[in-house]
Amino acid sequence: MTIGKEERKDFEVINGMKIPLRDNQKKPAPKRFYKSVFVEQVDGGFCVKLDQRILKSPERVALEWPSRDLAQRVAQEWDFQEERIVLHDMPMTTLSYSSIGRDDKVYAELRAEMLSYAGSDLIVYRSTTPRELVERQEQGWNPVLSWLEKQYGAAFRSTQGVGFVEQPQNALDIIGFYLKRVDDEHLPAMMQITKVSGSVFLAMAVRERFLEVGQAWKLAMIDEDWQNSQWGHDEAQKQKIMLMNRDFAAAADFIHLFRN
Repeated sequence: MTIGKEERKDFEVINGMKIPLRDNQKKPAPKRFYKSVFVEQVDGGFCVKLDQRILKSPERVALEWPSRDLAQRVAQEWDFQEERIVLHDMPMTTLSYSSIGRDDKVYAELRAEMLSYAGSDLIVYRSTTPRELVERQEQGWNPVLSWLEKQYGAAFRSTQGVGFVEQPQNALDIIGFYLKRVDDEHLPAMMQITKVSGSVFLAMAVRERFLEVGQAWKLAMIDEDWQNSQWGHDEAQKQKIMLMNRDFAAAADFIHLFRN
């Protein structure tokens, strides 16, 4: 996208749609300072070079990826920038900044935050009415709970309504143990899926390929899709969902490509 003025507007144009900016984004984006972008193999994997400079994180950590495909995705984001560098439109780059070379404390905090979702995960809280929505939730979410129990021995309780249901401590401990074994670099992407969907269980299902990303997105949007079918939604809501979908898919891609 091209922004011709020194001061940015209150929106960005993504896929032909105007996306409102958050307050902390309403400042001039840095100008593009490089001409060429390419991927280069190094001892630790692959790096991205802007002209002859290795791409680094804001903390000045040189970024390296284990797969050429992932490094290429990051390189494409930098190559697509025009007059200014708009990080808001660079999901693979921002995930790399969050994932690579962080302090152990950051990773520990991510694990703790994701574990907190397990106690009140989206897919254990069901609607009481209407019946069609109840059935959609049961058909979509029950297989995920069954997978958690069969694969890991974590049996979670579902409930209808907004009343809190206390989950078995054993099941929560199993999720905590699982998260301890997750590669550090996967954690920010898993956290992104968790926050977008409200479900750490869906993030686990995507990482383990129990669900394809499109399937997981549909499960995350069951309530939203039902509401839209009844009442519709405005253009701003459509744009918000579009960005959520983009971030959800980018996080899934990041996890899977980082393994290759």
